[in-house]
Amino acid sequence: MNYLEDLNVKIARIVDSNNTSLLEAVMEETGGLGVDAILDTTTVKQDVDVMINCLAVHGRWTHSNKDLQIEPPDSERMFFKSINVAYMFEQSWVLSAGQQGRYMHILADIMSKVRQDEIRPKVQRVMQLERVREAHRVLQTNRVGKVVIKVN
Repeated sequence: MNYLEDLNVKIARIVDSNNTSLLEAVMEETGGLGVDAILDTTTVKQDVDVMINCLAVHGRWTHSNKDLQIEPPDSERMFFKSINVAYMFEQSWVLSAGQQGRYMHILADIMSKVRQDEIRPKVQRVMQLERVREAHRVLQTNRVGKVVIKVN
């Protein structure tokens, strides 16, 4: 928790789930609307009902629990709120050379489509790497478009 408090970014509230109900904290902080995204890096089985209730309409729940099971009534609630569920398995990028090749092929295909104007990302701003903190602030205030970080 000290790490989060030491970051030089605006954080609305840090919730210690050992002492506070996550749902109560989220509803209080968002005026009952819910949050746009939950990044759950624990492998502990989360209460699906709480996660659904914490998310706003069009919310996104990204988790790393490979055994997540969502029952049909919960799935229906997620459908009506247009909630997305994503699985986070960071090792997928380093599994094997063959599998890396598949991912690289997919990325190359996407970049080819961008070059051919088949996919047109809306770039709001291009910024140098040294201004990455400012880029995060831009993304927080403007929800439309992408910020490109220039490395060279």
